[in-house]
Amino acid sequence: MQALFSLVLAALFGLLLGAPAGASALLGGGICFSATWVFALITFAWQGLGPRGMLNALYLGEAGKILWTICAFSLAFYFLKPHPLACVASYIMVLMSNFLILAWQR
Repeated sequence: MQALFSLVLAALFGLLLGAPAGASALLGGGICFSATWVFALITFAWQGLGPRGMLNALYLGEAGKILWTICAFSLAFYFLKPHPLACVASYIMVLMSNFLILAWQR
């Protein structure tokens, strides 16, 4: 769902602000999507953990997600020089899409 929403946002930013903004929006959405993927990989890497172990895995997964996000944005802004508004706004919108989907299903 996040990947699809990233593509839609990239198309909107591309139409409204031009192709570089669309690529930057895709980059921001991709950072969010990949951070969620990193969280899932770290959190669910271990099977058969007790409650305390699962809680520790969640903490470790969230720490990995935050570290991945910081590194990805740092590298993107240093090397690629994206459109800041499109990149960060797309990241925030894709991140919030999880909450919007949950609220929609209630």
